[in-house]
Parts: sequence; C-alpha cells; structure tokens
Amino acid sequence: MKCNNRLKELSFSFLPLKKGERRVVRSRGRETLITLLSGEIAVAGTNGLRCLLGPRSSVFAGPSTSVYIGLNDACTLEVKRHSEIVCVTAETKKKYDSFPISQKAVKKRTVGKPPYCREVHTIISEEQPTDKIIAGETFNMPGQWSSFPPHKHDKARYPHETKLEEVYFFKIFPKDRFALMYCYQRVRGKINGTVHALLDNDTVAIPSGYHPVSAPPGTQVYYYWALAGKRKALRMAADEAFSEQK
Repeated sequence: MKCNNRLKELSFSFLPLKKGERRVVRSRGRETLITLLSGEIAVAGTNGLRCLLGPRSSVFAGPSTSVYIGLNDACTLEVKRHSEIVCVTAETKKKYDSFPISQKAVKKRTVGKPPYCREVHTIISEEQPTDKIIAGETFNMPGQWSSFPPHKHDKARYPHETKLEEVYFFKIFPKDRFALMYCYQRVRGKINGTVHALLDNDTVAIPSGYHPVSAPPGTQVYYYWALAGKRKALRMAADEAFSEQK
C-alpha cells in the first residue's frame, strides 16, 4: 500500500478467489461492501439475501455488481469462476439491511473535460442506506487526468468540506504500463508531497491531502475508490491554484 496506511475509519482488502472456493464474510461491528472486479460469485446471506455478482470479464468490461453487508450480518461467497473482489469495511453502531447493487443501480456520469475527462460510476452514494461507506469506480481514458482539479476532504468544516479517509485501488491496461499519482499538501503556501508510480493492483491510502491521478498516453487507468468518516457527506475542497480549471 502506497502513501501511508494510517486509516482509522476505513479498511480495505483485495482478494483473488479460485473457482470452487467458498468464503464466509462476517460483518462484526462493521459494515462491509464487496465489489466484483472480475469473475462470477453467488452470494447467500442472512435474512434471505441472494444475488449473483457478475459475470464480469474485467473492470473495463462494464459496470460492477456489489453487495452491501450490514452490521453483524454474514454472507457466503461461492466462486463460480476465478474471481477478484475488493472489500471495504467501516466501524459502525448503526444497523442497515444488507442489499445487492446491480449494474443498473450504478450511477454513471462523465466528469470534467479534456484533458481531465473521466467516467465515474457511483456504487454507493451518500443518499443510500449505509452509515459511513461511499464508493465507486473511475475510468481514465489514455492521456487524461483524474481527481482533477486537485481536491481534498480532510477537514471537518461542513457544508464546505467533510473529513473523509479514502482508498484508491488501481487497474492498468496494458498491465505492463504505469500511471502517476501526486499526494500533496499546501503548508504555509508551499507544496509538500510525493509522486507515486502506480502499477496494476496497487493500492493507495489517502488519509489527507490532494491526490490527482494521471494516465499516460496509450494507457487506460481504472481505480476503485471508497471513503468513510464521521459524517457521511462528500464535500470536497479544491486547490485554489487550479481554480481556472473548474
């Protein structure tokens, strides 16, 4: 995991699963979101929950399918073909019903304009019945920037900004390519940050700061993103130095 992993609200896992594998997921003291990256998985949960994740050949082959597991619920995953999933959890004391999220339920929109145009798929928005988790997927076309203009969400000053931790998980196509991410802060007018070379299946924890992403020419970049904080509201503060790009 790049940047640092000082996350208090959010946990993240990337799991490859073999065909025929069975795995029980228990949401003890937490809420959980499972999203299929590729493959096919049958899900059976408490309170009659039944759904199929996939089939999905890759993250670039269309919208995701997911399942939300509420506080202290459990589900069994039956892997129908080799699969990859991501799993995010957040500590909670509030009980929401578990529910599937179909491809049709994913909200798709185009954000920005060239050279910072991307397609954003929201899996769980702040309006949906979860306590803390907000999540989705972003698709960068070759040569485009993302998370741009640079923004952050690390101060509790609602309604202008909310304090939310975030994690990005990347897929790169072709797999032998790379992408770039700049995690930075402005301290007394000066930029202090780190550039990260991103490879396929890299994860970046973002406890604070700005975090723009760049896709090199000829390279498709995907990232799964999830956020959590004390207040479930996505309010971002843009870097004013890039205000003309709004």
